[in-house]
Parts: sequence; C-alpha cells; structure tokens
Amino acid sequence: MEATWSERVAWPTAQRRGTFRSGWGISTQIPCSFLAVARHRARLCGWFRLQAGQVFMLWAVRRGILGGTFDPLHVVHLMAGEAATNLLDLDIVTFVTAGDPYQKAGMPLSSREHRWRLTELGVSGTDYFEADDREVLREGPSYMADTLDSFPDDEEIFLILGADAAVGLPTWHRWKDVVDRTTVAVISRPGVAEEEVAAIGAPYMWLDTPGIPISSTMLRARVEAGRSLRFFVPDPVWRYVVDEKLYAIS
Repeated sequence: MEATWSERVAWPTAQRRGTFRSGWGISTQIPCSFLAVARHRARLCGWFRLQAGQVFMLWAVRRGILGGTFDPLHVVHLMAGEAATNLLDLDIVTFVTAGDPYQKAGMPLSSREHRWRLTELGVSGTDYFEADDREVLREGPSYMADTLDSFPDDEEIFLILGADAAVGLPTWHRWKDVVDRTTVAVISRPGVAEEEVAAIGAPYMWLDTPGIPISSTMLRARVEAGRSLRFFVPDPVWRYVVDEKLYAIS
C-alpha cells in the first residue's frame, strides 16, 4: 500500500554508514539535515516503506567524497567540504583516508593509523561530515575507482578535488571510470587556473571558492621548524599532533 503524504514527510530513522538491501539493490542510511529532508519533501519522492512498521528511509543520497592522505587534515579540507555541501546541496561529505596512496610512493608519510586518526578527529562535531576508513583497511594501493565501486549504485556521488589534484586525474588508475561514476567538483586552489583543469578533457563543476595557500606539506614543514599548527588545523588535530610528536625532528 502506498505511503500517505504524512508518512512520506516523516523524519527518517536511520544510522550513518549503514546499508539496506532489498529487491531494488542497496540503499545507504544516513541522518539527514533539515535542508535535506525539505528537499526530499519538495520532490515528493525518495521515501519508501521498509516493512509494515513506521520505518522510512531516503532513497537517493547526494554524497560528496573528499579523499586524501590527510597528513594532517587541515582547515582548507574542511572548508572544501563545507563549500561543496552548500553549493551542491549534499546530504553528507565522506572524508576517505588513503591507506596506501600510490601517487605518493616513496614520499615520507605518517602511518595510515595516524592519518586515519587525524581524519576522524578533524571531522568530528559536524553531523554532515564523516571519516571513512575503507581504504585504510583495504590492502594494496588506494585506488579511488575501487573505492567508488564499494558505494551503493543508487547514490549520486560528487568527487571533491582541489584544482591541483584535478589536473592530475588522467594519471589515476581507471580514471575514466572515476569520471563516469561521479560528478567531479573542483575547488579552486592558488596557482592553478580553471583552464588547466578544462584541458584534461573531462567534465567537471568549478566551485569558485577563496584560494587559501595552506597545504599539508607546508604544515609538516612548520612543525619541523618548531612552529605551531594551531588554528591551521582543527583543535583535536593540533592536540593529537603535539601529543604523538608527529612531524617533529627527533
């Protein structure tokens, strides 16, 4: 029996990062912001009955994925997630920590355990951000194409990239599969013009945001020079770096 109007607009009872399987496939369960619920109300769709009880779920999730080594995660990462959330009307932004970032092979990096913890601490307290450890737990190189394969097919996925990362897309493993599966959303970065991104020949959306010249490489260098990271990174990240003596020259 079809749900009534009042049932369609009921608040969902769901949990982050869960999945539900039915004859139609897999759907992701996430807590939804007021704006997300309002959007689905306006569409008059996206709700369905799981069983005879009063349990409902959102059908199509708009998910942003922001991947990186996060060594450390810093305020520009969070600002990128916030900008994408607002400009693209996302339900959630998933920060995926690269377990084995093959593009940075041979470069000095903190352990995947430390980088995962920095990500988890950095996004805590924002209900539409989540830290995701699937690449940390997976053996072998961290290919975004493989990561995308692990998300439900019915999700609308926006891949959030800094312009500096976007120009390197053609060097990614199965990069055309990545572009086909997602909408590439490019955050402006200092020193990279939009024309350089357009030159790769892949479709993208340009999110015109303030270009702030902060990078993880710069922040590691600050610590090595005996300078503070405070306010360049979320406070829990700063405290973790200090407590674990990350990046400090022994």
